[in-house]
Amino acid sequence: MFDMRKKPVISGEVYHVYSRGNHKEDIFFDESDRRRFFFLLLALQGKQTTEQVLPYLQFFTARGFKEPRAKDDLKLGPPYSLDQNDLTEKVNSERLVRVINATLMENHIHATVYNNSEHGLPRYMQRLILAHTKYMNKKYERTGHVFESTYQAVPVKDDEQMLYLSAYIHRNQRDIKEWYDKEDLYPWSTYQDYITKNRWGKLLSLETVMDHFKDSKDYKRYVDGSGAKEKKRVDSNLDPNLDDTEFLIDCQTLDPNT
Repeated sequence: MFDMRKKPVISGEVYHVYSRGNHKEDIFFDESDRRRFFFLLLALQGKQTTEQVLPYLQFFTARGFKEPRAKDDLKLGPPYSLDQNDLTEKVNSERLVRVINATLMENHIHATVYNNSEHGLPRYMQRLILAHTKYMNKKYERTGHVFESTYQAVPVKDDEQMLYLSAYIHRNQRDIKEWYDKEDLYPWSTYQDYITKNRWGKLLSLETVMDHFKDSKDYKRYVDGSGAKEKKRVDSNLDPNLDDTEFLIDCQTLDPNT
């Protein structure tokens, strides 16, 4: 399997980021786990700490951020305004990375991420994984690792590969039985943000992909016709025993059209 741990992560490059549960075990047990992780995936793109962004979680839903009903709703009180615009402004002021797309699966996550600064991606992933590990261990009275020892960060070679990766990530939830052929409705993926309304505004850098398409319908046609998640493992240079994600990562060292 192609291993990026010995490769430097370069500022200004796009990466396929992948992290899997320890021993391939589930990393989410209910919707609240997925909601919190998806929120942090977006909210930790800046230099703010987990503790600094968590007050915004109370307004984060699968449909987007809800508006505070009144000033009394704001736990921190004036002069804070815990809405999506305020969070976006903070994230954009000192951005480490830009999340282009992502999906949460039962025992792993995928994301396409633009590394916006030196050491940005490693710092971002370290905080994201650590925050989820602490949360899961406390909530479920566990100890030890939630994720495997390291995440994978594979450089995306060109636009063609980036577009195929986007389709692959957005079709990943086909592997979840109840979401098969309903990938665009799965709330913990950015697919619906590409083809309907972007729930997260400037916290999601979908224009990196969407600038290559006429509109959302054009993008959906591309995803549907991409063949992603239907790839037959026939390349003699790849281990036929790799699981689906390992297969894709190794494919990224080759031609994405093979």
